Amino acid sequence: MSGASNLGNQPGSPAVATVTDGMTASSTSSLKAIRYPNKLNDVAVVGKIKDWQRSFLLRPVYGGQYIILLYPQDHISEDSILWQSTVISGFNGAPTMVEFHIPVSLQQFKRWAWRLVRLAIGSNEERDFETSGLLQTLDQTVYLHGDDADSLAASAFNEARMSYFIFESKASAEGTLLFEEEIDGNVSKTIAWSCHQPYVAEQGVAKVWQHVDPILKWYRQIVEAFEPHRVWALGDTGYSDGIPETNFVKQVFDHEGWHRNSQKRQDLLALYRLNYRYHWSFPELQTVMRNYPHLAMWDDHEIRDGYGSDETHFKEENKAMKDLASQAAQEYLFQWSPVLQSASKRNLNVDNHQAYMSGPMACFIFDGRNSRRYGEDLAIPTEVSQGIAIAADQIIRYFGGDAAKAILDELPSFNSIAMKLTSLYRWKNAGEVISDQQLNDFKRYCQQVRSNQNIKYLVLGNSVPFIFVTEVIEVLMAEAEISDTELFGELRDDIRDSWHSPANRRQLNQLISIFRELHVTRPDIEFINISGDIHISNAFTYHPDGFNKPLYQVTSSAITNRTTGDLASDLISEGGPLPIGEKESQDFGEIKRLWHEGEYQNFLTMHATDQRIQLHLHVYNHDGDMGERDRILTIKPSGGYTMKGPEGGIIDNALS
Repeated sequence: MSGASNLGNQPGSPAVATVTDGMTASSTSSLKAIRYPNKLNDVAVVGKIKDWQRSFLLRPVYGGQYIILLYPQDHISEDSILWQSTVISGFNGAPTMVEFHIPVSLQQFKRWAWRLVRLAIGSNEERDFETSGLLQTLDQTVYLHGDDADSLAASAFNEARMSYFIFESKASAEGTLLFEEEIDGNVSKTIAWSCHQPYVAEQGVAKVWQHVDPILKWYRQIVEAFEPHRVWALGDTGYSDGIPETNFVKQVFDHEGWHRNSQKRQDLLALYRLNYRYHWSFPELQTVMRNYPHLAMWDDHEIRDGYGSDETHFKEENKAMKDLASQAAQEYLFQWSPVLQSASKRNLNVDNHQAYMSGPMACFIFDGRNSRRYGEDLAIPTEVSQGIAIAADQIIRYFGGDAAKAILDELPSFNSIAMKLTSLYRWKNAGEVISDQQLNDFKRYCQQVRSNQNIKYLVLGNSVPFIFVTEVIEVLMAEAEISDTELFGELRDDIRDSWHSPANRRQLNQLISIFRELHVTRPDIEFINISGDIHISNAFTYHPDGFNKPLYQVTSSAITNRTTGDLASDLISEGGPLPIGEKESQDFGEIKRLWHEGEYQNFLTMHATDQRIQLHLHVYNHDGDMGERDRILTIKPSGGYTMKGPEGGIIDNALS
C-alpha cells in the first residue's frame, strides 16, 4: 500500500544526510543519502531453517572481526559453549549470516543465550567515525589487533577467555533463544505483522511518529509473554518511499538511463541496505528480532509503491531498480528463512516462497512480488473513467440515507457492462501474482500435507489479501485512472495488488482449485490465509464450491504505519454498509465478514494445537483501554469457529 495516508506519496524531496549523520552520509557518492530521524543501531535477526538450528543475520554499525557465542543459560561450561568468528564488512557492506546447529549432546537444554562481541575494528576510516562520537562510543570493542585477533579465531577457548567474553565484555548484540518447538512438537505459536513505517514529515523534516516507541514497547511485551516459535513479517518491513523525506527511490524511478551508471547502481544498493538497517534499528523491535526466530517476506515498498501493478514499472530503468531491491532483499530478508529451492532456480528471477511444518500447522508463505505483473493498461473510454470517478466520490462524500441509495441505484446501469467486459478480458489476458513454478511448488507441498495426518491447519502467508474491497469498486478502480479525485488519488495500484483484482483472478482460481483437491482427501484440514498490506485488519469466511465448510481470510496491518481510516475503509469493504454487488462471489462463494478494524495499529498471534487454533488480533487502542478492541477467533478442525470482540459478545458458528 501507499505511504502514511495509503493514497500515495505527496510531492516533496528526500532529506539529505550530512557529515553529522556519520557513515550514512558517506554511503553514496552520486545519489543522495537519506537523513533518517532515528539512530542507527547494531542490527541482528534470529532465523530458523531447521530444527535445532538457528541462524543469525548480523549487520553491526561498524565492520571488523567479531566472535559470536551461543550457550545454555543454565549450563555454561567449556564444553557447552558454541562459537564462531566472522569478519563483517565495513561501512554499508552486506550483512553476514552465521548458523549454529545444536549437537545432540546439548539438546536437553531449552533456553540458550548468545552474544556478538567485536574483536578488531574493520578500518581506520570507521575508527575515525567512531572515535569522533558521531554515532556511538568505543566501549563496545575488545581491541585486539593483528596476530592477537587471528590467534583467537583459530584457537579453542581457554577458561579466561570464555569468562571474559560471556561475563565481562560489552556485546554489540545479544539475546536469548527458546528451543520449545523442538521439545514440544504438538504446539505451534506464531506471530504475524506487516507495514512497519515509523516516520512522519513535519515541515519538510522526517520525524519518528510519536506513537512508534509506545507501540513497539507494547508489541515487545506481548511477544515476550506469548513466546512465539516464529515471527512472520509479511511485507513492507521497510519503506523505500514511505514519506517524501525518506523516498530515496524517487531519485531513480522513471529516470531514463540512470542504470547505465555503475556508481548510481552501487549507491542505490547502499540506500536499500540502509533502508532495512534504519527501519529495524528501533530498540524494542531489535529486542524481538534478537530473541525469536523470524521469517520475512517482501512486498511493494521494499522495492517501490505498487511495483508490478503498472506497465511503466517494467521499463528498463525500473527493472534495474527492482533487481537491486531484490539483491538487498536476498541479503536482509530471505537468507535466514526456509526458502523452497525450486528445480528451476535462476538467481533473482525465482520467487522466494517459503514453507515448513510445525506441529499441527502446515505453513506456506507466498512471494507475491517477485513475479508480479498485472498486465497492460486497458483503454477505458474517458467518459467511463469520469463517470466512475464521480460515482466513487459521491458514494464516499454523501454516504447515508436517500442520497446514497439514489447513487447506488444508478451504479448497476452505468457500470455493469464495463465491469463484465473488463472481467472477461482480464480472465483471458491474465496477469501474474506468482510464477507458475511457485504455483507448482505449492501443489507439491499440498501433496506432502495430504499424507501427514498430524496436520490440522494449512496456514498461508500472503503479503496481500484474498478479500477486502467490494467487487464492483474493485473492478472499476483497478481498471480506471481516477487520480483526479481528491479521495482516491493513486489507489489504483493498491487495488490491483489484491489477489481478487480482475487480472489476478485466474491465478486465484488455480490456487483455490489446489485447496479443493486437498480438501477432497483431507476434509479435516482448515484453510486459513494470513495477510497484511492494506493498513487495516479484517477477517472473513468464504465458502467456494466443492467445500463442505468455510475457509478463512485474516488480515493484520499495520504495526506502526498509519491506518487507512475506519469510515472510508469500512465503506468500500466487502460486507460493509454499502449494499453493492452480489451477496455471493463467483470465486469465493458466500462471504461473511467477521470483523473490521480500520482505526488502530495491530498484529496477530496464532496458537495452534490439534484441538484448536486461536487467532488473537492485538489492537493498539491508544484512545482507550488496551485489549477492549482485540478480537479472538478460535477455529476447531471440522468444528466451526467462535469469535469474541467488540462486534458483540461471543459469536458461535459451530458446524453441525
